[in-house]
Amino acid sequence: DQHGKFDFINDDGSHRHTDEQKTLIYLFPFLTHGGTYIIEDLHVTRDESACPRFIRTDTWINNIIRFNDYSNPTMIEKKYRVLGNQIATYKEIRRKHKGRRRTKTCIIEKVSLKLLDQKNQ
Repeated sequence: DQHGKFDFINDDGSHRHTDEQKTLIYLFPFLTHGGTYIIEDLHVTRDESACPRFIRTDTWINNIIRFNDYSNPTMIEKKYRVLGNQIATYKEIRRKHKGRRRTKTCIIEKVSLKLLDQKNQ
């Protein structure tokens, strides 16, 4: 089993919402239970012309956690359910990006195996 190899994953990539979401879906299974996943500088890019129906990443994650809303044209529903069931906590930190505009960093903690067992009962 190749999943669960990393205790910490930091996404400081393209900052496009669609890329952040695809990266989270792809890499989250490789995070150990109880591990931490960070997405830096949410909302830095404003160029989403390639996907005009984009959903901002913070809204997308909150929809998955709070409302079980799995609507996003770029992903398969089953992947949303798996992700939503494995998020233990989600926090946002607001800060200035390079002294200009404010941005967010989000911190996602994956459920521990014990908590996952409790959720599945």
